[in-house]
Amino acid sequence: AAQEGSGMGTGAHTGFIWGPRVCGGRNFSLLELTIVLSELLHDLRFEPTENTPLEYEWIGQMRRKGGHRVKALARQ
Repeated sequence: AAQEGSGMGTGAHTGFIWGPRVCGGRNFSLLELTIVLSELLHDLRFEPTENTPLEYEWIGQMRRKGGHRVKALARQ
């Protein structure tokens, strides 16, 4: 990215989501991800494993500090 004039970390030239070097299998991968997630959400229920206050941290994306404490159970 630095050589292409956009600077590091701008996201302008990523190899998957957008930009001139977009992945040729992007649409298939995103469809596959959508199908897997819909199946998981249909077949499982997710419950928190503890009731602690939420704390967030920024590590490339906003996420819960310490991870997401959930358990997955089969729907009945």
